[in-house]
Amino acid sequence: MVPEPEKKQRLVLIDGHSLVYRAFFALPSLTDREGKMVNAAYGFTSMLLLALQEHPDYVLASFDLGGVTFRHQQLAQYKATRRPTPGELTAQFPITRDIVRAFGIPIYEVRGVEADDVIGTLVTQARARGLHSTIVTGDLDALQLVDDDAFVLTSKRGVSETILYTPERVRDRYGLEPVQTVDLKGLVGDVSDNIPGIRGIGEKTAIKLIQEFGSVEELVRNRERVTAPKVRKLLDEFGEQALLSKRMATIVRDVDVELDLSRGSARDYRPDAARTLLADLGFRSLAARVPATWRDSSTMSAPPILAPPPSNGATQPTLALETVRAGAVAVLREQAEVAALARRLGSAERFGFQVVLADELPRKGRIAGLVVAIGDEVFYLPTAHEEERCLPLEAVLDDLRPVLTAARPAKM
Repeated sequence: MVPEPEKKQRLVLIDGHSLVYRAFFALPSLTDREGKMVNAAYGFTSMLLLALQEHPDYVLASFDLGGVTFRHQQLAQYKATRRPTPGELTAQFPITRDIVRAFGIPIYEVRGVEADDVIGTLVTQARARGLHSTIVTGDLDALQLVDDDAFVLTSKRGVSETILYTPERVRDRYGLEPVQTVDLKGLVGDVSDNIPGIRGIGEKTAIKLIQEFGSVEELVRNRERVTAPKVRKLLDEFGEQALLSKRMATIVRDVDVELDLSRGSARDYRPDAARTLLADLGFRSLAARVPATWRDSSTMSAPPILAPPPSNGATQPTLALETVRAGAVAVLREQAEVAALARRLGSAERFGFQVVLADELPRKGRIAGLVVAIGDEVFYLPTAHEEERCLPLEAVLDDLRPVLTAARPAKM
């Protein structure tokens, strides 16, 4: 639960783009009754309900509208290595926008400005107006905004397990002040955004340097004081690149957008419209968890995400929605967990197994993950997600191959 700020009204800011993106790559394929992919919309709505569970006074959302940003202009390679957005993901952004509007939540978007920068600006304005903010996001870029008046809530595993970053938690994890996390990116870079940093300086070294010098600017300015010859040479050669990388990773806080508190409060909440839309999408368990008011959290527990294979042995191209009892899906990220799962499979009567592809070509597509179901228990093994810590595919297959190729147990 979010620590209650003293007598301050509370604003929740939903980073729509990052949550949808994370949900798409974190969850296996989920389809609606027409066969359209809806896994990202489903996971996004799960996070939205968890955010409402914190009883905010105001809620708003922001999405990327696309277009060239100042980052692309200053760093031509910015996000250049990202694969094209899959069509099945692109098609879910309008759905999630419709879901947000159905709840009565306003959307803030600015062409050519990333959602991070819109949110950073709105958090700054909220702080000036005496509000406490919680940013709900799928990545850690927003940690630089954390202070006593702004926390970050992000998903830790999949979309159902979350972690709340307060100033103290950021310090515990990194040994840095929240605002210094952007200096960390300046030195080590960001693979997902193709921000270079300085190749050869790892996270541990970077943290020590920031702790000693305070910022990338001070480090570059006083690099002659660095005792390690290799690091000093890297700073001589790539100091300007580190400064540019920090600018690319720094969230802008003065975008031309205005926080409007006449919208997005509890009086704008529309539970009936939200339930209707979610039911139309086939999200019946989510619709049942939409509370009557923002103050009613009795129906907001996290919904089921995956379903086991059908018991009649029929195959299915994707996992159907809403057919499993509420419970957490186990996302395995350690090889020892895979080995333990393989042993369980060997002693089971039968189990369900599905391959989730990252591409649309069945024979040539990359394997994004594997889904295994034993009874009502569902396990997901991510192997090729761009923004997730994944298992090595070959090692996973080595552990599972004996039980997959054996005549018993039965497989579905």
